Amino acid sequence: MERPSPTPVARVVCSLDCSRALSDAICEVVVGAGGSDGVAQFDLARTMVLVPGGSIVGPIERNLLARARHRGTPLIAPTIVTPLMLASRFVAPTLPVLSALGSRASWREAFEEVVAEDPTLAQRIGRVFGTDLRSDLRSDPGTDLATDRATEFRAGDDATTALSAQARARIAARISARMSRIAAECAAAMLSLQEIAARADLAKMPEIAAKIETLARFSTRRDALLTRAGVADRDAALRDAVRARRLAADGFDRIVVLLADPEPVQRALLAALGELGVAVEICVHTRESIDREGFPLLSSWEARSFPSARIGSDAIRMADGPAEVATAVIDLIRAIPEPRTTADVAVMTPDDESRRAIERALELAQSRAVRVDARKFASTRLGSLMARLSQLVGDGTMESLAAFIRHPDAARWLGRDDFGRSVAEYRAATLAGSWRDDVIDTADGAPGDGGWSALRGRILALVAPLSAPRAANAWARPLRAVLAEIVGSDTSGAFPTERARTIRALDRVLAELADIPAMFAVALECHEAIALLLGVSAGDTTASFGGGLASVEIAPIGTRGGSGGGSGDANGAMNGAVNGAMNGDWDLSGGVTIMGWLDAGMADERHLILAGFADGSVPEGAVVDPLLTDDLRRRLGMQSSLRRAARDAWILDGILARAQLRRDGVSDGIRDGMIEVGKRASVSFVVPRRTAVGDPQRPSRFLLRVERGELPGRVSLLFPTDHAPILRPTPSAPSGSSPTLRFPLTPPVPGAVIASIGVTAFKTYLQCPYLFQLMYDRRLRLRSIDERATELDPRGFGLLVHAAAEAWGREEAAQPRRSEDAAKIELSLFEHLDKHVRTHFPKSRASAVRVQIELARRRLARLATLQAEQAREGWRVHAVELAFQVPPFSQLGSNAAPMLPDAGGLHLTGRIDRVDQHETDGRWRALDYKTAANAVNPRKTHIVGSKATAGREQSDWKDLQLPLYRVLLRSLPNPIVVAPSDLGYINLAPSVEKSGFVFFRCSVDEAAVAEEVAGAIVARVQAGDFTPSSRIPIRPDDPIAAIWGLGMRADDDGSEGDGDRGDAVGRDTAHAGSSGGDE
Repeated sequence: MERPSPTPVARVVCSLDCSRALSDAICEVVVGAGGSDGVAQFDLARTMVLVPGGSIVGPIERNLLARARHRGTPLIAPTIVTPLMLASRFVAPTLPVLSALGSRASWREAFEEVVAEDPTLAQRIGRVFGTDLRSDLRSDPGTDLATDRATEFRAGDDATTALSAQARARIAARISARMSRIAAECAAAMLSLQEIAARADLAKMPEIAAKIETLARFSTRRDALLTRAGVADRDAALRDAVRARRLAADGFDRIVVLLADPEPVQRALLAALGELGVAVEICVHTRESIDREGFPLLSSWEARSFPSARIGSDAIRMADGPAEVATAVIDLIRAIPEPRTTADVAVMTPDDESRRAIERALELAQSRAVRVDARKFASTRLGSLMARLSQLVGDGTMESLAAFIRHPDAARWLGRDDFGRSVAEYRAATLAGSWRDDVIDTADGAPGDGGWSALRGRILALVAPLSAPRAANAWARPLRAVLAEIVGSDTSGAFPTERARTIRALDRVLAELADIPAMFAVALECHEAIALLLGVSAGDTTASFGGGLASVEIAPIGTRGGSGGGSGDANGAMNGAVNGAMNGDWDLSGGVTIMGWLDAGMADERHLILAGFADGSVPEGAVVDPLLTDDLRRRLGMQSSLRRAARDAWILDGILARAQLRRDGVSDGIRDGMIEVGKRASVSFVVPRRTAVGDPQRPSRFLLRVERGELPGRVSLLFPTDHAPILRPTPSAPSGSSPTLRFPLTPPVPGAVIASIGVTAFKTYLQCPYLFQLMYDRRLRLRSIDERATELDPRGFGLLVHAAAEAWGREEAAQPRRSEDAAKIELSLFEHLDKHVRTHFPKSRASAVRVQIELARRRLARLATLQAEQAREGWRVHAVELAFQVPPFSQLGSNAAPMLPDAGGLHLTGRIDRVDQHETDGRWRALDYKTAANAVNPRKTHIVGSKATAGREQSDWKDLQLPLYRVLLRSLPNPIVVAPSDLGYINLAPSVEKSGFVFFRCSVDEAAVAEEVAGAIVARVQAGDFTPSSRIPIRPDDPIAAIWGLGMRADDDGSEGDGDRGDAVGRDTAHAGSSGGDE
């Protein structure tokens, strides 16, 4: 017997009661269709509720339960779905449907086929996406693109090694991700690339038409591949099923819809369901400017006005950046009339920087933040671990390893707190590019079982199972095994159930990975497989359209985010350890709700603060796509700036309507405490002027759509002039609130532990005693390590030159006769430079370092010429690197450091670059190498002023290094007496005219004054006198600048702490490149 044809049901538009919370108003529509029979009202088994996102699911479920409990009737709950879940309820596929991962893999396989079978088409596809395949692959123009597919890349190989295989993989991953997204967007618009290519209106855009025609050919190749594999694309299957009306609606009689901007395929599906007899009810907060389907008219809502009666200027706060946005949010919360609870307040913030600032501000205000919007998988702890693992095995850079070991899970797995320091020291010392390079044993952080060598060994063992390429579906098991080893039984996360939910989501996607048809067997590197899982293309950070874990959201149980991650254990190894974290719901009663913009449109809280209300966030920015331009997207019905602006205007209008009408709660006992009686509602706006990095931001255009007479005042508010003060949050907190936190600048550090002082440290004390304590107090020893440097800093370059000169000097001092042949000296210096480079720098050193090595070679050639001249004048190298240390000695051949100024003083330490003696008259001289760009004059670096009398007063001295060399040399068992005028520098500048031996024009009396200054400083150090100087001694970009308040905001009263910022001089760099005198 044939089944009767269904009777089409007319669509109904339902007006929501805006005096209620949104979830309450939705429930009123859902249960209102059941008539007066309470049982029928709450038997909702054949009802579906379609909502924009998961954050409103929990409130709807709780509201329905409260209503049923109030009526004393059991609830048979409706099916609540989001748009992503809608199709699976009604479409019965005729073929196995690819997962999102399978779709990406199929595009990748199709591209590899095109490369092998149709290189011309492959070239055209590459050009569509801005890639010249031949140049990007670094291939010879005559080389076939299909060759060299197995070429393997290892970081640290010679720079000329071809990267064709790695480059092709990167390009293929990027193209497959982009094609997957384009195809999904086209299917959502009820189109295919072939249909778009056939449109007549594309003739007016020949360049774009040619590109789309190329992609249509590529799509045809991929369709043929899917046919051979006997599978179907998920998005295309939905589109085709809706077109052919291959739908099964037996389980539902009714769909209640709350959507502002459904995709064309969703509109078509709802229309088809109506034809099949399913009642479709569209919920709206207003019937103004809606189309015949019940959704907002795009053209009308895109230009929607918001007069001052709806958004008053008094509801808008301007703030400089994220930190000021957070302050404004706290002030707005405090301004809400009592009684107020955290359940009454929600804060919308569209960006992570503002969210973090608001969370910190709430913590300082003795509250806390509760994020109810679900977190993207990539933002979870496990997601970030996978991303860092991908970079570790893919990039192989030191940067990627440093980021990996500092991930909380990796740090816990390593079980050592000092590995981070070892990495930083090793990177700074070697400027290594790849962590796979052979270990440089002489570098800081390398020696010992607890250093770099041990860390590198553990990382190599960890990633060994991930080293070989394999088919996509073969990656699930090894990836999970490595992640299980790192995570172990740890259950940490942003909320108690995060770890368990992310593991379940990962297991589900790993199962999808394992189910990818064997036909799509292109070999992937580990980082490519992880990128496929995360929905991000290799070498890119752009999430794909619903690919892999990119579309997975993780939310706490009990929040409005619903259940979050998916189910389905692939292997189950980690789940047993974390199931305990799944027990119980997370209590949301003790914190302020923070959410994103789209979730704000579904918020139930009475007081909503819309922070970060700037163009690009609200409304969301335009779709930037050079292929499918915004104008073309509008014509095709795809996501566009028009749709986004209309959607966001509709959402804002709904928020304002509910705030205006929600004055008194309805005390009918239904809400079960969810809506309290007698509380008013409000909407406030906080508009930032700048981003966290200082980029300017424009206020949301919605705030400017006021009446003509109100526009000048609104513009003045939103765009304050430089001479008009910006409206800031009130600096004074209400009584009873926490006091403003003040951080003292240059706080005293009592009880200094300083037993010795180096000859170069006196300069720091003369510059600023407080900085001296920070650098030389053994409890502090503040040093900055630039582990991200890509070139040698001036001191590092000086050490490079100095190392070669030192090694040559030791040989020269041991020779029976002095060398006078510049060519031989140069050859020896070059040999020692090359040896030093081999033992101190890895093969993957940065290109800038290679250049600096050659520059050092030029300086050494200049030294050879100068040295030959000095040798011919009778000077002979007596000693190099003459060190004076406090016993026990750390350096072989060191000498005991003398006491300064006497036995009751401090040990005077130091290292003299070079000591020469004249073979004829027996004179001695002490010298330091200098590699600064300009010639360095010893008198100018040591004495203030240029008068003839300068240097005779203690206040004349700003550095004591060279005069104190005389003290060190006098302390030797066989004292060496050097005249002050025989102290000097060997300048090795870039130019010949600035290079040479330069000596200190200093008298014996002046040198004696310098020693008196040194003695006085020792006395002050021993007395604990480290009073900061009136001038700030460091630059604003110095790592310790915050100690002086640099880079921090002044208090609202205008006070700026100690010192004058205009006098910040920075640590002296006049001697950049010096290596002498180091303790």
